[in-house]
Amino acid sequence: MFRTFGALTVATLVAMPAHALTAPELWADWQDVAERIGGTLTATEDYADGTLTLDDTTWAMTIMGVENVSNYGSVQLVERDDGSVEVVVPAEVSIASSGTIEGETFETTDTITHVGLSLVAREEGGERVYDYTAEEIAYVVQDPSGGTEEGFPTLTMTFTDYASTYRSGIGGDSDAFAQDMTLANLRFALDDAAADGDATFTYDMESVAGDVTGRYPDAPPKEGSSMFGSGFAFAATLTHEGTTLDLDAQSPEGAMVLRGGAASGRWDVGLDGDVIRYDIGSQDATLSVQPPGMPMAFDVAMASARSAFSFPMGQTEEAAPFGLTVDYQDLTLGDAVWSMFDPTGQLPRDPATLTLDLSGTANILVDVFGDPEAMIGMTEPPVLPETLDLSTLLVRFGGAELRGDGSVEFPAGQFPFPVGRVDLALDGGMTLLDRLVAMGLVPPAQATGIRAMSGVVMRSVGEDMMESTIEFTPGGGITANGLPLQ
Repeated sequence: MFRTFGALTVATLVAMPAHALTAPELWADWQDVAERIGGTLTATEDYADGTLTLDDTTWAMTIMGVENVSNYGSVQLVERDDGSVEVVVPAEVSIASSGTIEGETFETTDTITHVGLSLVAREEGGERVYDYTAEEIAYVVQDPSGGTEEGFPTLTMTFTDYASTYRSGIGGDSDAFAQDMTLANLRFALDDAAADGDATFTYDMESVAGDVTGRYPDAPPKEGSSMFGSGFAFAATLTHEGTTLDLDAQSPEGAMVLRGGAASGRWDVGLDGDVIRYDIGSQDATLSVQPPGMPMAFDVAMASARSAFSFPMGQTEEAAPFGLTVDYQDLTLGDAVWSMFDPTGQLPRDPATLTLDLSGTANILVDVFGDPEAMIGMTEPPVLPETLDLSTLLVRFGGAELRGDGSVEFPAGQFPFPVGRVDLALDGGMTLLDRLVAMGLVPPAQATGIRAMSGVVMRSVGEDMMESTIEFTPGGGITANGLPLQ
């Protein structure tokens, strides 16, 4: 986590909003924004002949209760004849970080290198604009133990053909910002050779494009609250035109090989109104795994895969919205996978689907992100749901299909007893059960019990078609089609 934030703080150093073209005022703008997101940015300053040299540039911030201090060395702000300001960063920057977790101090040194970096700040239409290009930027995450322990691989993030435009003061609002960027390639690489291991991992994203809009906070965060100050908001989107994943590892049991990728994809993340969210999806995704000692690989493919999540960030004064979406369309398994549990072909091998869409509102009693220690000693749940809506439940597998929807409420003081109803429908369920018995996966006696229970909680509406209405009544009662279960 600290490495990810360290990369972001480098971007902060070179992309804070500016409202003037003199180097000292530009530096003051950076410090102001750093303070408003809960950090401090300091340096030894030397201003002469239009150049501000910042030595011993240091970023300090407490993240989720953990103190973290990073030193970025020297940065220069050079005033140019055309009224713009060039930001000069050394070709190699060693980031020395230290922090304290539960009384234990850690020290690390990571490295950022770049080739052909150009970063210039200018004014355009009342907005401050940063033009940012580089042939290559590499961020190397070293051993987080500071060399005191063994077994930590090296992580390298490489950005190729990077181009970006950052704007601040959007529409005359000094707190508003926007940025767009393109990349020919983004690579994550893990190599544990330095830790006496024998594994390599690479993940590549091709033809990457992204944009972000947002607002900086108008005040620093309160002590014991979430990591960012009030008013901070952003919405970011990233798209790619293909990914590849490769993992090769050796173990005493033999070699492990993993290959995967997707034809395209999209990432959406944001924070708005104290609700944090992400939405990640891929098209035509594949994964092939060959475990140690196995003569064949196990293949999985999906036409599309999506997962989304939203949740309040920080303690809430009233119920706030949350949501969860999982959507896997046309999931197929390779012959090697089928042969393990269905060698005789008992089950139809049609593509499977899993869709789940939940939303609701909840009261957040503690700031889980900004003050994790607040949960220590709590005698009640940190989250109290108020409403829960199941808008979609769809499962297709082995010739059967399960559908569902419904909604419940949680009256004040009655958690965890909901009030509401859920409607379910199952087609082909008994046929699937017979096939599982024939395969030996379900014992006949257990199957008989399942059929008996389904006859109690569900009603037949056609050949191997069943429906059920589950109702939750005040005081903790539960009925199925009007029959009391509890």
